[in-house]
Amino acid sequence: MEWIRLYCDILDDEKISKISDFSYKIFTFLLLLCREREGNGEIDMSIHDLSWRFRLPENKVKKAIIELTEIGILSDKVPITIAKWDSRQYKSDNVSERVKRYREKKETLHETLQNKKCNVIETETETETEKKERKENTPDGSIPSLKTPKPKKTKYADSVWLTDDEHRKLQEAVGQKNLEVGISKLDYSITVKGGKYKDHYKTILNWHQRGFLTTNGNGNCGSPKKPQRLPTPEEELEEFNRTWTPN
Repeated sequence: MEWIRLYCDILDDEKISKISDFSYKIFTFLLLLCREREGNGEIDMSIHDLSWRFRLPENKVKKAIIELTEIGILSDKVPITIAKWDSRQYKSDNVSERVKRYREKKETLHETLQNKKCNVIETETETETEKKERKENTPDGSIPSLKTPKPKKTKYADSVWLTDDEHRKLQEAVGQKNLEVGISKLDYSITVKGGKYKDHYKTILNWHQRGFLTTNGNGNCGSPKKPQRLPTPEEELEEFNRTWTPN
């Protein structure tokens, strides 16, 4: 659909204010006709043809064109020519092409942002190798705190985890035989009875201090001063909180 520009300064234009309403109507029709014919301001039509096209009396159309020419809105050239057409009714770029370019640019920008977002996610996401290493280094597979990294723990039996330093301290404190008994009993309590112990090192050390890991030299439990029945996790926690003091 063709269109023309109608400027707001028409309200205060001196020339427009001096012409009649009919002449202004003819002026508007001439603008529309010139755009339709793509005449670059020129309308190569006779007064008779204009009268037929506008469905208006020929004498009135002729009078209006004379008035528009005298005031300077139309030039005195032949054919009829609208003054300053190129500067006031210049042909803009193709709107459809401009909209198409805008949408393509917008889609490209959206894809770029999506790619950047995906790259950030891939960078921040833990790799499968990192996940495997984390699960091997922690009993529950949790992610250790970055602020206070925990020492790497080694797996003993199926469910007992100790750092190298903790294992060495237990060997010195309870002896290798008693340590093996403690690991075995703790593993049995966790895997079979479903016991949960927050700190495996402190649990084994506490059992030793309470006489649950005493051996007769060949790895077999002797006759400790206290009953050999292992405490339940609830009993263990209560006793641990009551008797444990940090080294």
